Amino acid sequence: MIVDVPDLLTRLGIDAVQKGEHWWARCPFHEDSKPSWRIRDQADHPMHGKHHCFACEGGGSAVWLVMHMLGMEARPASTWIASGKQVEAKVKLDLQVVMRARKSYGFELPPGAVVAPFDRWPAIAHNYAIERNLTEYQVDRWGLGYAREGRLRGRLVIPIRDGLGRLRSYTARSWGNADRKYLEPRTEEGADKTAVFGEEHWPEDRDSVVLCEGALNALAVERAILMTERPIEVAALEGSQFLPGHVMRVGTFPRIYVAADPDKAGDKLRLALRGLSRWCELKQLVFPHGFDACDVEKKQGLAALAELVEAAA
Repeated sequence: MIVDVPDLLTRLGIDAVQKGEHWWARCPFHEDSKPSWRIRDQADHPMHGKHHCFACEGGGSAVWLVMHMLGMEARPASTWIASGKQVEAKVKLDLQVVMRARKSYGFELPPGAVVAPFDRWPAIAHNYAIERNLTEYQVDRWGLGYAREGRLRGRLVIPIRDGLGRLRSYTARSWGNADRKYLEPRTEEGADKTAVFGEEHWPEDRDSVVLCEGALNALAVERAILMTERPIEVAALEGSQFLPGHVMRVGTFPRIYVAADPDKAGDKLRLALRGLSRWCELKQLVFPHGFDACDVEKKQGLAALAELVEAAA
């Protein structure tokens, strides 16, 4: 479904201004002092109809937008977009309830973490992202950020959102020589330990997913999948621990390609996943000894990683 973005904005009562390939407006989900929310209007782009707020970190598809503004499920929301039905006044009252419910989760990135368009990143963060082969498309799609101060200072920040686009956790990778390469939320921050990177973009009619231990590996796999043109999603656990909450999320896929690292931690994850074989088809991405997905891309090329995905499929 190709979304008519200007028509959608009008019907939802969002007052927006077009700037290039995006429409900008005050975020419809919180009190916004200036336009910090945008939606892409570029029919030939894979992110067409996707929206994101750089203040509250909310975002998702056009269907997600209608779901949360009008309090609908996904299928009725999709039907509503295609129908051309105008918003009724009583529905706008429901919007206030949805906004409060969405805001009530309370988790947010630590002070100092910044999410912004890629071309606005400082040189040190921008260069590190390029070094890790991250693309502007991925920075925009996943709402990636950086931190030059605070607890996450000197790190690439990867937000982890649920299927409704709500921020649930994060991981932050050092771009320097920090004692710890990665930082995750402290206990008192209240993050969801079962949050899975990738969930925010999983479709309703999901079929296959590549499951990695870390988000950067999942992003490398995503770049490889784009070469294969296969309808495969990505997921990352941020480690080898596989919790019951992870089962409830990842177990919704009929087919799981396990992209665990070829080491003891990866073996631990592969062992934990065996229980899913009762209702999911499990396949393995076989990496060279000592390599993970990022290593394959860096040392052998993205085409080689794409071949591993094809071989598993």
